[in-house]
Amino acid sequence: ETKKINATKHNLLQYVGGTMSIEMEMPKVLWLKNNMPKELFDRCKFYDLTDALEHLATGNENRSFCSVVCKQGYVPVGVDGSVKGWQEDFLKEIGLEELAQDNFKRMGGVNGVNGVYQSAGELAGYLSQQAASQLGLPAGIAVGSGVIDAYAGWIGTVGAKVSLPSDKLDSSAASNDQSQAFTRLAAVAGTSTCHLVMSRDPVFVPGVWGPYRDSIIPDFWMAEGGQSATGELLKHVLETHPAYGTATVQAESFNANIYDFLNEHLRDLKNSRKAQSLAHLGKHFFLYGDLFGNRSPIADPTMTGSVVGLSSDKSLDGLALYYYGTMEFIALQTHQIISTMNQAGHKISSIFMSGSQCQNDILMSLIATACDMPVLIPRYVHAAVCHGAAMLGAKAASADKDGKTVRWYALIVGLIDFALISYAFYTQYDLSDPGMQLVESYAWVPSLDLNWSVGADGLSMPLILLTGFITTLAILASWPVTLKPKLFYFLMLAMYGGQIAVFAVQDMLLFFLVWELELVPVYFLLSIWGGKKRLYAAT
Repeated sequence: ETKKINATKHNLLQYVGGTMSIEMEMPKVLWLKNNMPKELFDRCKFYDLTDALEHLATGNENRSFCSVVCKQGYVPVGVDGSVKGWQEDFLKEIGLEELAQDNFKRMGGVNGVNGVYQSAGELAGYLSQQAASQLGLPAGIAVGSGVIDAYAGWIGTVGAKVSLPSDKLDSSAASNDQSQAFTRLAAVAGTSTCHLVMSRDPVFVPGVWGPYRDSIIPDFWMAEGGQSATGELLKHVLETHPAYGTATVQAESFNANIYDFLNEHLRDLKNSRKAQSLAHLGKHFFLYGDLFGNRSPIADPTMTGSVVGLSSDKSLDGLALYYYGTMEFIALQTHQIISTMNQAGHKISSIFMSGSQCQNDILMSLIATACDMPVLIPRYVHAAVCHGAAMLGAKAASADKDGKTVRWYALIVGLIDFALISYAFYTQYDLSDPGMQLVESYAWVPSLDLNWSVGADGLSMPLILLTGFITTLAILASWPVTLKPKLFYFLMLAMYGGQIAVFAVQDMLLFFLVWELELVPVYFLLSIWGGKKRLYAAT
């Protein structure tokens, strides 16, 4: 089925690294059609795991952009001329034309027509009574649109506040700029390893899945490299070696897992053989470990492995060297994947690890050495994916019942203010009167001679109207802002009030106070959400 799909050379394949993987959903759906009774297949609807769990939790039929774009051949609307997301000609060419019926209803439909597609963490619904009783939770808990597990690892790691040397940052942007995430590769390493990186623009890398738009943040692109087996490869190498039983017994006697035991044994070997480093122990042993096929960057599921320097050594020492050679392979293939991505246009300069392999200090050191870049390990190595998922849940829980957050309130406040200003202008302001109008004045702090004195004349009234119109328009234009939205819109409204006051006040001391009130939010708006030289602009 995978070969049939890739033989089409359809244009959408460029968004999955040039060829669709056997691990993706379309080959599996085609296999089901070829092997299920027709009447049963015709009744099926298709979900990736994330969307299936959301369906079970809420009962809705929503889809996650992460699922459909990354695993199902969905091309977001506007990308490469895509109109509906799903490609009818592609489905027909591979023999799944029935999935295009009823506007692709069985796949989730067309966004905004008969389907709902959401980015990571958007409010998808609420926990149903049935799901709540099964989980032992109260009904009505907010459920966020999910992501593929490895992508939750990206969310849970790359935003970490860490100190990196300047040569590992994008020098064209501030050190805390969102674009610094483009230099950080998230490596989620368990049974297999996923290598995830974000970019502002699409970067096409042969043998690397993607680029995927909207899978995490709207209008940003993700690329996903991967190794089909890393933890599984280590497990396979150990369990098939004659000395595995001996190693297991000795590891248990030290109350250690097999990996920690072998790492310590390698260090003992280095000392006993007076080797310059651990690498010198295996200088005559080389393993190529694509025993489970190659995901990236060659993208060939039929590839196999090889060993150079194999001997008849069945001892524990022989197992330790075989194990070390396997870790070297994992590290060097990581270097190959990152180099291929950077050569295509990415700017990866640091690796943010998560998953069980983080506990293996020798493997982490090998990856850092092979890739010549820092490897950062989270405090809780097993929790990064759960941390990312929790962040998505928190985002959903902060939304209102329609899935919108504070931006709606800011827009409503801006519109009401503009409407009141316009009403006052059209009903209370006399265009024929050149003097001060709409005057309000009283002693505010008499001891300081501070008076509340405001009004409007022919010079200030147009500026007040223009402020109301432009600021409301700016709030609407800033809709895509996702960084600290509550603070952002609070500062926007504070600036709004300060600007109107600047044009209306008639007292010099009060003018100074409201002028400062305007400048403070402007400073923070520029310094946090500005462009590449925002700190320079803010000061």
